[in-house]
Amino acid sequence: MADLVEVGAAAVALAAAGVFAGSALFITAVEHPAAMKDSCSNFYSYFTQMFPRAARLQGGLAILGSHAAMVAAAKSPDSDAKLLWGLSSGLLGAVWPWTLLAMMPTNKKILKQDEKDETVQSALLTKWGQLHSVRTVLSMSAFAVMLAAALRKRSA
Repeated sequence: MADLVEVGAAAVALAAAGVFAGSALFITAVEHPAAMKDSCSNFYSYFTQMFPRAARLQGGLAILGSHAAMVAAAKSPDSDAKLLWGLSSGLLGAVWPWTLLAMMPTNKKILKQDEKDETVQSALLTKWGQLHSVRTVLSMSAFAVMLAAALRKRSA
């Protein structure tokens, strides 16, 4: 019988990674492209409202999902599942250093709202969208690996 802690950790990891990946995909595939079609200055100022909310939600989900996947890895009796859960934890956890090291300089420039030139605003927002795509790939990959771990047949 599966360990309840393992099953619970797997469920939490899948839920957190799924919500994170879904929201990241929505931002990358829907919100950012649609906002870029509108006036850049509108999206530029909207960013100051969107970013803090998204950061709280996605930051918490990344930490929760990554840690829960690590617990699932530690509790799994299957060595392949351990590897998959550990890999997925690393993928989802990588969102944090990517955001802090690669994205934060661009985030801070946009949040300062210093740029009045729409060409510069557009360049910053375009760069931000490209950087955010990496978060989407990391989280979608983490979720896919978690699914593979959760769906593995257990050997008797």
